Amino acid sequence: MRTLVFLMLTLSTVSFAEILDPAPKAIQNDTAVNTIPAYSFFTDKTNLISLGLGITAAAILYENDQSIYDEFIEKEHKLPAHGAILSFSRNYGKTHFMIPVLATVWFGSLTVPESDLAEATQNAIKAFLISGAMVTLLKVTAHRHRPNTGSRAYNFDGPDYFDYDNGHLSFPSGDAQTAWSIMTSYALTFGHRSILVPIGCYTVASLVTLGRVYDRAHWPSDAFSGSFIGFMTAYNVFKYRESAKSEKTKLSIQPAILNDHYYGAALDFKF
Repeated sequence: MRTLVFLMLTLSTVSFAEILDPAPKAIQNDTAVNTIPAYSFFTDKTNLISLGLGITAAAILYENDQSIYDEFIEKEHKLPAHGAILSFSRNYGKTHFMIPVLATVWFGSLTVPESDLAEATQNAIKAFLISGAMVTLLKVTAHRHRPNTGSRAYNFDGPDYFDYDNGHLSFPSGDAQTAWSIMTSYALTFGHRSILVPIGCYTVASLVTLGRVYDRAHWPSDAFSGSFIGFMTAYNVFKYRESAKSEKTKLSIQPAILNDHYYGAALDFKF
C-alpha cells in the first residue's frame, strides 16, 4: 500500500511533461502545409527508460526509507569529514542563494547573448522554475512528515493545497531539485568542452542530495525524487532547445498559385 501511494505521487509529475511536449507547428500557404517536427518527451527513448528506472529506484528507496535513514544516523560519527563537505555544498540547493547567483550570471551573459553561458543560464532558469512547480505541487499533495520532527518514515497528512507552512513538506526535496535542475543545465551545455564540468556539477548536486538526508530534513526517497525531477527537467529543457536549433532553416522559396490569373513565388523564412 505504501509503495502504491508513493508511485501515484511520483507518477503525477508526468502530467507536467505536457509543458515539454508541444504540438507540431504548421505553416499554411496557398500551395502546401509544412509541418515542423517538435521534440517530444514521450518519443525520446532516454526519457522513457530513465522514467522507468527512476520510479523503480524511488520505490525501492521508499520501502527502505526508515532502515536507510537509521543506518545513516547510526554511522554519522564515523564520517568526520562529511560535515565540512556538506556545509560547503549546502548553499547550492538553497533558492535564496541560487536565485541571486543565476540572476547575476544571466545579466552578465547579456553582453554575449549567443554564448554557451547565456544558453546554459537560460536553460537553468527554465528548468528550475518548471521542476520547482512540480515539487511544490507534490509537497502540498503529500504533506509528508520530515525526519527531524521525530516521525517515522511513512507519516503523510495528505493534500492541502493552501497549507505550505506546517513543516510537513518532506516529499520531495526542493533543495535537491534546485541543485540538480541548475547543475545539470550547465553540465549538459559545457560538457562538450571538458569532462571536468559535468563531474564537478554532478558532484556538487550529489552532495546536496546526501546533505538533505544527513541534515535530517528528508528521507532518502525524498532526496532522490527531488534530484530525479530536477535532472529530468533540465535534460528535457536542454533537448528541447537543441531540437529547436536543428529545426531552424534559412530562406526558402516555394511556388505559389493564388488563382488562374495570379501566380509567383512564396518566400518562407524560419527563425
